[in-house]
Order: sequence, then structure tokens, then C-alpha cells
Amino acid sequence: MTERVTIQDVARHLPSIARLRDVCRALAALEIVRHPGMAGGGEGTGGRAYDFLCGWRTGADAALRRTGGGDGYAVAFTCYGALLLGFDHESPMSPYASAPPRVWPGVLDAVPRDFAPYVAEPPGFLAGPVPLVTACAWRAAEDDRWRTGEDIVFPAADSGSPTDDRDTGPDGADRLFRPLTDPAPEESYARGTGMPAGAVREVYALRPLDRTAVAELNPAADFAAVAAELERIGYPVAR
Repeated sequence: MTERVTIQDVARHLPSIARLRDVCRALAALEIVRHPGMAGGGEGTGGRAYDFLCGWRTGADAALRRTGGGDGYAVAFTCYGALLLGFDHESPMSPYASAPPRVWPGVLDAVPRDFAPYVAEPPGFLAGPVPLVTACAWRAAEDDRWRTGEDIVFPAADSGSPTDDRDTGPDGADRLFRPLTDPAPEESYARGTGMPAGAVREVYALRPLDRTAVAELNPAADFAAVAAELERIGYPVAR
């Protein structure tokens, strides 16, 4: 992807809802094995960057990413489809770049009514008096593609925001959602963490993890503790 990529570009590269759920669950499973017993502090904090919340709300699961720098995303998986929300705190589109705070016009305006409860009270750290959102995409269960606001007027490239200096685009979507659009996510995760690529591929395929597989990913992990947490997120375990 090129610089000045926005959620409208990213949405074209998102996988199906089913595949997105699998990727989110795999990322959460890998973080459990990588950081056993630790809470989700985010990337660079020594805590987990990804989590998966089965039964987050009635009939809905949620997936979370926290970068450790105040940014991240949340995905709500519901009976209506899936809703993807991202927040880049350095974006000129941040709600707190305005006084009083407000979500950037057009980002949430076209979200279908079925998703309204999940926008009003999003998962995890994105919740607040004003939802922490700079990018949003959704896909109804019957849709054949992801959708975004079509009438968003993005800030100019010379807005002076650090976001532009990082070549991530004005809403941060390219950087935030790259783990979900990466055509080879297994290799990227293995390269970034030092975990064995073959073992990481098995997790992305949602193969059941047993003692041997967990030990290959992290020899220091306690299998019983890891297994209990994997079951919490709905990941298959072979005891």
C-alpha cells in the first residue's frame, strides 16, 4: 500500500468475516502463549497486544488490539455481521483534535442501524463519552464486501500531523489494520516475535494446541495455564 492510505483503501483488502474472526482468534492465542499470565498492556509494554472476548455482549464476540501507545482497534462480531473500529491518537481525525470532542464527520454517519449499539459502546478502550474512532468499516452478514463512509473529507496531507510523517494516512487505518490485511500474516508475526514460523502457521490454521506445540512456541509457558486461557477465547486445545 502507498502513503495516504485511508480506511476506504484498507477495506478493499480485508478478508471475509469468517477469515477475519479466525485471524483475530489466532493473534489472541499467540499472545497468550507468548505472554502467559500477563494482561493486555499492548505492544512494547511487555503485555499482550491482542485479545479475543467470547461473549463480549449477548450474541457478540469482540477482538482487540492495543499498540501500547494509545492506539488500537476493536472488531465486534455480531449476528448482523462485523464492525471494525480503529483509533490513532496522533491522527488529525482524532475526536480530541476538536473542541468539544467529536468523531470526524462521515466516519460513523453511514454505519447501519443494526451496528449502532456497538458504535455507542464499542469494545475495550475505545469506549468513552465520545467513541475513540478515527477509522471504521463494516460488513453485514449478507454483504459481499466491506463498506466505509463514502462522504468522508480527509484532512489535507499538509495538516502538520505526525500521522502524515509516518506515512500511515490521515486516519491511521493502514498501520492499525495491517495485521488483518497482511497477505502473509504468519510470516510477519513469526518474524516480529522470533517464534518458529511453522508453529505460528499452525496457530493461524486454528490447529489444536497440545503440550508439544505450546512448548515449541514458548518453552517457558505453563501448558495448564495457557490451555485454560486458550479455552477462554474459544481456541481448540488438545489436552
